[in-house]
Amino acid sequence: MTDTQVAGGALAGSSGATLELVHGGGSVLKRGDDRVTWQGEWLYERRGNPALPHVSDRGPGWYVMDRLTPIPAWARNSAEVADEMYHRLRDHVWSSGGDLVPFSAEAHVDKLYSIAGTNLALLELVEGPMLEAYSLIDWLSLRPAVTHGDPTFDNTMLAMDGGLVFIDPLPSSGAVPDLECVDVGKILQSAVGYEWVRFARKSLHPAAMMHLRRRVHSENEWTASLYWCAVHLLRAIPYMPNEEVKNALVRKAHAVLPRVGS
Repeated sequence: MTDTQVAGGALAGSSGATLELVHGGGSVLKRGDDRVTWQGEWLYERRGNPALPHVSDRGPGWYVMDRLTPIPAWARNSAEVADEMYHRLRDHVWSSGGDLVPFSAEAHVDKLYSIAGTNLALLELVEGPMLEAYSLIDWLSLRPAVTHGDPTFDNTMLAMDGGLVFIDPLPSSGAVPDLECVDVGKILQSAVGYEWVRFARKSLHPAAMMHLRRRVHSENEWTASLYWCAVHLLRAIPYMPNEEVKNALVRKAHAVLPRVGS
């Protein structure tokens, strides 16, 4: 979850948004920037969706949602969690309806190079194994779907009924479009240990990848999911606190990428 640090009586995170308990502690008020405005509208349109937090009201820079519970620490190292994340996305989010943003190869490549900048290690990653993996994917046959955009383990919580819900959605774009594999890549980001590297928290069990592989219906979709996992790791690098963490994510991106003949 991006908003978990106490700051002046509210909860605040690296996103800059704040969370405050309201309505006797049964609801949470989230305040922030234009992204928070977008999140409130997106979630409000899908209120009643069992895989998303219920938003009761929203406005410019804020929304009110039901209070949720973090998944217990003892349950985090579980392949079953990753399995349930996939099923909740498949059954409730990808089929939730709405306009789909298609993939733009030009916008995507521009985004990768803008992230890499002049960093030689990142440029080597983009122009080497990422380009190779990109070329292995049949992009026209990938499954379009409404995406959450950020279904990592940290963004997965428990509703009052005990069901998994995904908080803090991200808007799709031509560079990061509405494709199932984009969301699967986010689950994989946690499965390969993003939270462990970034926050020193337990990551999902390695068996999570085997569980997910059985759920993904084709080799092409799986290749694309691994590719998007690396993309998401690359996207996270500019926000990391130090070079040690950045270098660890670069290594993970290298390791997860599919290669010719593999």
